[in-house]
Amino acid sequence: MTDAVRAVELSKTYGTGSAAAVALSGVSLTIPRGTVAALLGPSGSGKSTLIKALGFVSPADTGEVYFEGRLVVKDGQPLADLAELRRRHLGFVFQKANLTSFLNARENVEIACEFGERPTVAGAPGSCSTTSRSPIGQTPTPRCSAAASSSAWPSPGPSPTSPR
Repeated sequence: MTDAVRAVELSKTYGTGSAAAVALSGVSLTIPRGTVAALLGPSGSGKSTLIKALGFVSPADTGEVYFEGRLVVKDGQPLADLAELRRRHLGFVFQKANLTSFLNARENVEIACEFGERPTVAGAPGSCSTTSRSPIGQTPTPRCSAAASSSAWPSPGPSPTSPR
């Protein structure tokens, strides 16, 4: 079975000279397909930096990242369409919500489903479920069935949580 993610000797430094801060130094790990993993450590230990490197958001300076057996990043350089990999195979929940402020939670998820090219999935029109979980390496299946329109944006009008 192919590993979902494998990192080899990842290193990342922020800043230069006397102001340099080493966030990752020779980190290697393998996460088998179907595994649920947790990353724990004290503040400043490199957890977020590692997640960003493994999630193709901010590459490590050096090292290699393999996704489902394929080398996709080497020494900070993409060897694949990382945006496409993120869009089709990865999901993030950031420490800060990064939501569109004028939309409610459902509408924010529906937009993500539409951008992910899966605007309609089994369910009632306009319904969207965020309770689905996918182990690492397994493609999540958005459970959205927003009423499909020619636009990626929701139809105008007040949302259930909008002030009237």
